[in-house]
Amino acid sequence: MATALYHLELQGRAPQLDYAGINIEVVKALEVDLSRVLEKYRDCLDRGVPAYDEVAGHQQALVDYLKGGKAASIGAMIHLLRKPTADDSELAQSVYEYVISL
Repeated sequence: MATALYHLELQGRAPQLDYAGINIEVVKALEVDLSRVLEKYRDCLDRGVPAYDEVAGHQQALVDYLKGGKAASIGAMIHLLRKPTADDSELAQSVYEYVISL
């Protein structure tokens, strides 16, 4: 995040400038921090994975991570961190409950 803020300060603020690189830096910082949240969630599970919806790509991405794979992308995290509906999987409920407990 510090790099993004530094680049924003150097570039200045003008509507005709391209801020795509700075946006990517901000999103990457968010992705790294959110992956740390999911890492702590994984540690709380002691490697046990709650039942999940195998069709939902974002849940499969989290399960892969919980089983030792790479962290979920920011796109998957958007879905993983939302409030689940009553009929969502145990995994969706569990992640949500963990996040709100923080």
